[in-house]
Amino acid sequence: GMFDGADLVAALGSGGGTGSKGPPEPPKDRSTLATMRVIRRNLVYAVGLPPSIATEEILRRPEYFGQYGKISKIVINRNHNPGDTRRASASAYVTFAHKEDTLACVLALDGFYHDGRNVRASYGTSKYCSAFIKTVRCNNPDCTYLHHMGDTEDTFTKQEIQAGYVTSGRDVMARQQQIMAQQAALLGGTGKKKVGGGGPSGTGKNATNPVFPPPTYDEPLPKKPVSQRGQPAIIMNRAQSVGPSAASIVAGGGKSSTAPPAAHTLLTPLKRGTSMPPAKPVGVTSPSADLTPAELLALEKEKKEALAQQQRELAQKAKAAATVAPSSPSHSSIGSGASRGEIS
Repeated sequence: GMFDGADLVAALGSGGGTGSKGPPEPPKDRSTLATMRVIRRNLVYAVGLPPSIATEEILRRPEYFGQYGKISKIVINRNHNPGDTRRASASAYVTFAHKEDTLACVLALDGFYHDGRNVRASYGTSKYCSAFIKTVRCNNPDCTYLHHMGDTEDTFTKQEIQAGYVTSGRDVMARQQQIMAQQAALLGGTGKKKVGGGGPSGTGKNATNPVFPPPTYDEPLPKKPVSQRGQPAIIMNRAQSVGPSAASIVAGGGKSSTAPPAAHTLLTPLKRGTSMPPAKPVGVTSPSADLTPAELLALEKEKKEALAQQQRELAQKAKAAATVAPSSPSHSSIGSGASRGEIS
């Protein structure tokens, strides 16, 4: 039979996207699920492929899909306009091991003109099995429809899927760019674009002469916050943070778009006197750990609190000094608590 572009018929076995909120409970009236579709964040649906390249062996090559990341599975349908050689085309469902590679593939390949054909690429979707909707057992051992609830972030109506935006990857890319901008503002530096390199995960094959457009994606920002004059920055422990990471955004989590933080004030280090204890960060994660946006915002808040504490102590010292003598306060003991990075 023919594939329906909005549905996955024989491309995937079990398993769906893993968004941050997780799957909900099935509705009391499951008949509403008949019009719902679930986006598969590991699956690319590509149409308009020339029949000459429509074999798994060719499509796995680095010149084609192999350059975007590690491929788990490819299912091909060659039956589009078989009688017309000029318009004949094939479609493919390509399952990647990593969600970020799937997104990079969709964004690079969609709209590419190849061999007289316009190739379209989008996220693949799945529908609910009629047996699951009727709350009866499915008797088809090879059924690839859903027999469990999909994650809320990945679930859309059939009409939303057909409109195309939610399967285009552009919504995910927009949320990712917002988070990258927040990270750049807090960590310093600007995000650089990388092309090729085996895709975002680095598990793809490098193509010497790519036929399909190579993946373009953001390089990770520096792992450590930029400190001023060697003063270590305070980093919240990962266990204390909650919030969407860049990876969870790709997974379909973090649906709510948060506004970028306000202008950032970096903590100005005090002049260090001989009696001032050495500054040591508390709860610092390993330098190789990626910071989530929640951690970055926590770090920013910590800096502002430390700065306010320093200003309060300065004011107190100045007031005390004014009552004793007109001399300026000594910097050696001011803000010693805040400089140690103590988390209140």
